[in-house]
Amino acid sequence: MLSKGIDEPEHPFVAIIGGAKVSDKIGVIDNLLKKADKIIIGGGMAYTFFKAQGHAIGKSLVEEDKIELAKEYLEKSNGKIILPVDSACAPEFKDVKAIFEGEDLPDNLMGLDIGPKSIELFQETLKGAKTVA
Repeated sequence: MLSKGIDEPEHPFVAIIGGAKVSDKIGVIDNLLKKADKIIIGGGMAYTFFKAQGHAIGKSLVEEDKIELAKEYLEKSNGKIILPVDSACAPEFKDVKAIFEGEDLPDNLMGLDIGPKSIELFQETLKGAKTVA
């Protein structure tokens, strides 16, 4: 059933990808760029994409060896990739201490997840979607 939804999706087709590592999802992102109308990227992997755009990411998780690939995906996505607009942050991998708007984070904090404005953006992106994977 999942294969049919991805191989022959009803459009608009919105894909949601999260988690910590870009490297675990490389093939998936590349394939989805060809099929999806929008790709929402959240979780720790968003910070590799932010760094690829030249943003300060503080102590957030980043895969340095995937920054160029993230740049490539952003360039060829034609606006399909939707990234968070705020981050839930903390000085270490523990409870959230602050919400920061925008892509740039202070050096002493790490982004742990999306913030409330990103939730609203992602909800808006999902409106009208006929396939969500």
